[in-house]
Amino acid sequence: MKMAVWGVGRVKKNELADSLQQYMKRMRPYHPLSMEDILVKIRSTDPEVLRNAEGEKILSRLTTQDVLILMDEGGKQMTSPQFAAFLQKIMMEPASRIIFLIGGPYGFDSRVYARANHRISLSPMTFPHDLARLITVEQLYRAFSILNHSPYHH
Repeated sequence: MKMAVWGVGRVKKNELADSLQQYMKRMRPYHPLSMEDILVKIRSTDPEVLRNAEGEKILSRLTTQDVLILMDEGGKQMTSPQFAAFLQKIMMEPASRIIFLIGGPYGFDSRVYARANHRISLSPMTFPHDLARLITVEQLYRAFSILNHSPYHH
C-alpha cells in the first residue's frame, strides 16, 4: 500500500524543506512515503473560488480505492501512540493509497470534506502549511517507530 502526504501549495522555507527530507529519509526503512504538491494556478483572492479550484484538483487525483485523511483543525485529536494505533488499523483496510492531505490557507472545499474518510487535528492551534507538513511527516515517522518498538518515541 502506498502512502503520501499531499499539501496545497509548495514548501517555501528551505529549512523546513531540509527537515522534511530528513524525515522522509528516516521513513524509508519502515514504509515508503511520497510528498506531493497540489498546485492551482488561479489568480483569485476569493476564498470560495480558491477552495473550489483546490477541491477540483484534489478530487481529480483521487481514486475510489484511496483512503483520504484530512489534516484539519476540526479533526480528531490523538496522542502519538493513539495515532500509531490508528495508522496500523488503517493499513489493514483494503486501499491502494493512504493520502494525508494538508489544505490551503482557507481550508478544504465541502466536496473534499464529503470525500474524506477521516479527519485528524495536529493541534487545536493553527500552523503554517509548511510546518503542518513537517509535523505530519514527523508524526508518521514517530508512529512507525512506535509500531516497530524503536527507541525514537520514549
